[in-house]
Amino acid sequence: MIIEGLSIPRYDAEPLREPFLPYGHQITTRAVMKEKDNFFLFITAPTGAGKTESWVVPALTGGDKGVVFALYPTNALALDQYKTISSLRDILAPSRQVEFLDSERLATLRYEYPVRVSKGEVITHILQRMSAQGGGIIVTNPDIFVLALKNVFIDPYVESAVRTCVSSVIFDEFHLYDLKQTDFLLFLFDDLISSEHCSIRKFVFLSATPSEGMIEKIRDVIGGDLIIADEFCDEKVVDQRLILPPVEMFFLPAKKFSSGEIFLSRFSEFEPFLSGVRTGIIFDSAIEVAVVSEFLRTNTSYRVCEQSGFRKDSMDEPFDILVGNKAVEVGIDFKGDYSIQHLIFSAFSVSEFLQRFGRLRNPDPEILYRAICFAPESVCSYFSQYESISRSQLKDGLERTMRDSRVYTSFRWRWGFLEAWEYICHRAYGYLASDIIQCREKKGFLSKTGGMTTKTREEYLVESANRMYQHYFSDISLDPRSISPFLIPLDKAKDSVLDIMAELSPFRGGGFSVVIYYEPSGKIQQYDLFFLLRWTEIEFLRCEAFVKKVPEDLRSSIKNYETGTIGFAYVTGMRTKPRSVRLEGKVLDQICLPEERRIPCKERGLFPVVKDDDKRPIPGLSLIERELMVKGVFCRYLDLSAYQSRKYYELGDYASLIPYKDGSLAIGQDAFIADCAVAESLSYERFLPSIL
Repeated sequence: MIIEGLSIPRYDAEPLREPFLPYGHQITTRAVMKEKDNFFLFITAPTGAGKTESWVVPALTGGDKGVVFALYPTNALALDQYKTISSLRDILAPSRQVEFLDSERLATLRYEYPVRVSKGEVITHILQRMSAQGGGIIVTNPDIFVLALKNVFIDPYVESAVRTCVSSVIFDEFHLYDLKQTDFLLFLFDDLISSEHCSIRKFVFLSATPSEGMIEKIRDVIGGDLIIADEFCDEKVVDQRLILPPVEMFFLPAKKFSSGEIFLSRFSEFEPFLSGVRTGIIFDSAIEVAVVSEFLRTNTSYRVCEQSGFRKDSMDEPFDILVGNKAVEVGIDFKGDYSIQHLIFSAFSVSEFLQRFGRLRNPDPEILYRAICFAPESVCSYFSQYESISRSQLKDGLERTMRDSRVYTSFRWRWGFLEAWEYICHRAYGYLASDIIQCREKKGFLSKTGGMTTKTREEYLVESANRMYQHYFSDISLDPRSISPFLIPLDKAKDSVLDIMAELSPFRGGGFSVVIYYEPSGKIQQYDLFFLLRWTEIEFLRCEAFVKKVPEDLRSSIKNYETGTIGFAYVTGMRTKPRSVRLEGKVLDQICLPEERRIPCKERGLFPVVKDDDKRPIPGLSLIERELMVKGVFCRYLDLSAYQSRKYYELGDYASLIPYKDGSLAIGQDAFIADCAVAESLSYERFLPSIL
């Protein structure tokens, strides 16, 4: 099947940069950023159409003196875009400041001050300096933006600095944000623009696939000035420019996380596809990427560049095949020496397909672009009837046949509202759920950061409770007064409620992270404990032993990764066959309850049990066992085994389940996904769990 190329019009209007004629979305974006002080702008142009330039150029050359927060879903993409934005700054506005921030960069900047400062103080100083000097751009991830507004950083002024110095927030690749993240961000935006003392009034979203639900909430709940900047505008068309090439496409049926296995088992069929051109391979999991990359390095003469959470080869070296997962999907700009002509990829949602397929870009008329997509059987069957299809027909067919990753809307009113209420209480009273937990465990004093006067607090709580209802409860038949018994200060909340709030609080999810040194890449990073137990050759160490074992030049950076970790480990490589991992320990109270009365909660007295075929114990695993026994595991018990639960509750691959006793446990934030799946499958509707 041939998927036709995509051309978009260029217009007779002032270029963003000479001598390039502008696209419609660039003209619209420039006008909005110049003429409007309050807006929600969606830039929805296709991949390769200059979405970044459409906001960066006006931000650098316009009259707005505020700071712009540019947020990217991965640090790799943020760093890549920082380089692009800095290059444009050097050409267009050399005096304008552009800064890249992630946790590691903040830690480095702390030590450049003559006195000891916190990460929060670093952010505050950067914002105040940029604001005083006429504005600037901070390129970072959404965690830093949200944590600053939650005042989690150790600086009482960082929240105020963000609210008063920042004028615009840019969200790139917004299709990657899940329901929890999107709901909270929209609630946060509503809170910001409702405040008289906040300068953040401009929100820009870059995505080829905007969410209809999000657009409806901005229009109907927030009431914001909503603008869509697509490839069309009212100016005179000069010509059409081809930005995405025609592609010869093949669909193959597969299940999620099985594409790598199919690729290897049928490699003789795929090998001709790899010959003579630069090829990209994008699969779902890090293990698929690692196994496929190692196979290609061992059994072929191709130059392989591996890009995943575990290994990032240098992109400066020439490569024949680029193998990666989501890190490739959003972290690499496929231009010039990085461009590919053939693509093998898996896709199990519409947004995932469009994002990955869009890596075939910057068309060369002399090249035949080809792609192989592993997709659900329904998708393969639908497109088998076509010999040629347009890009719009492709998207329409995907939306008919490919269900996006399941979104449990009951999460919004079962659990999601708790994150919003914690934020409200923090602004009103000056403390978080984690502060209360720590105070109760240590029987100490409750420390406050900020908070409001009594009169202001009372008005804010009433206003915010109404706002929370509109964002989280308005789509179900529920009297607003029925949630009022829950609206109490955090210091009067039950421990179980605080545990849930603390688990929901991290923007990109919590989990059980281990600080590792991954020997093949020579890097220190954090990774999920249960993935490591299943797939890696690993040794757990005490912190002091870990510091001594890693290369000397990396030792000073270890402290940048210690927050929220449950241990340290040295990883020598990946396994080709996974170990089995289950949790054991005391009989949980959840087991004794009927399914409809169970809720996600923190359980202590659990530890991991690991088995593999060669019966070799994992060195140092007892360190992790003791840590989990003390800290507890946030989980939700299911009567059925992991395999049966996925089938019965249609969980698929949306939640990680660990065997436990005769059933299974969903752990971390997956506990909420499993809980909503059970609730929707059993058709019981409780707007507030009984613990509240």
